Amino acid sequence: MSAVTDTFRTLPLPLCRFIRNDNTVGGISLADETVKVRAYADNLILVCASKEEMRKALQHLSEFCNVSGAKVNRDKWSGPWLGDWAPSQ
Repeated sequence: MSAVTDTFRTLPLPLCRFIRNDNTVGGISLADETVKVRAYADNLILVCASKEEMRKALQHLSEFCNVSGAKVNRDKWSGPWLGDWAPSQ
């Protein structure tokens, strides 16, 4: 498989569309826009307003990885938890 084909196979665009169209993932409102997910190349930012939304978005991510063969680099995985719903220990 060529590098170009491999790159297009793992782009997160279908995942982003799926999350954006999922009404159970509400994201947050910024000005006139609702933000749920942002992507650049193979980097992904999930924006969720609750633990349940984050669980659902991560479920979509897991399903995308299973179907596409993409893998999450846990060495680069990070994220802030803002507000009063900090993750359980």
